[in-house]
Amino acid sequence: MPLSSHQAIVVPTAIFAILGVASMGCEKDLAEAVPDAGLPDAAGPPGCYPLTPSQTVFVNRNGGEYTGGMNNPGQNRTSILTGTHTVTAPSIGDDDWSEVMGCVREILSPYNIAVVDEDPMPAVHQEIVLTSLASDIGLPDQDGVAAFSCGVLQGIGWVFVDNRGSRASNRTICELVVWDVAKMTGIDTTPDCTDVNSWVDQACGDKTFIDDDLPCGEMDPRACQCGGNTQNSHAKMLEAYGACDN
Repeated sequence: MPLSSHQAIVVPTAIFAILGVASMGCEKDLAEAVPDAGLPDAAGPPGCYPLTPSQTVFVNRNGGEYTGGMNNPGQNRTSILTGTHTVTAPSIGDDDWSEVMGCVREILSPYNIAVVDEDPMPAVHQEIVLTSLASDIGLPDQDGVAAFSCGVLQGIGWVFVDNRGSRASNRTICELVVWDVAKMTGIDTTPDCTDVNSWVDQACGDKTFIDDDLPCGEMDPRACQCGGNTQNSHAKMLEAYGACDN
């Protein structure tokens, strides 16, 4: 089966902050959730729109200037990069973007996470930056990359939408965004292609977080990087962020 080329870069625990888990319910009061941060109307697509999110995920299609260093999305600093890079926006139209964002919100909807596409500063957040190619920021060809640690990392992940010679499908872009979020939550890769943490392409259809104990590994099982031989990605997301009660 074909593989998509993602990377999870392990960072020392000393350089990230563990996010406290709040077990608060979610309500569809978008005006108070993350003000002016690109949330849809309350009558919009499925998703979690929490008054008090345990995490905010900023999906950035507008580019910006990013510098290597200690992970800090508020300062556009990331352990992924060396030096400073000006990131250009990828070619994604508004209709396609709405589909990508709707998909991301749907996959993350069980969890107390606000998903936005405008910078939520000063709120603490993770950021996923979309751009054309990994070579644009001095990295080898790949679909996406994110820092990895055995806990929640407030960092910056990357999705390269044109890595395979043409723009990836909206669903693939969506799943790569979620893959980055999972890596910054300490969730390992699995060879089970039904889980969003699998490198295997769409052999099993649309991916999500699976509520089952699955092996860690790329194509073959291996020990999990954070201990044990299996992981439940859905349970790890709930442990990190709490549940959304829409």
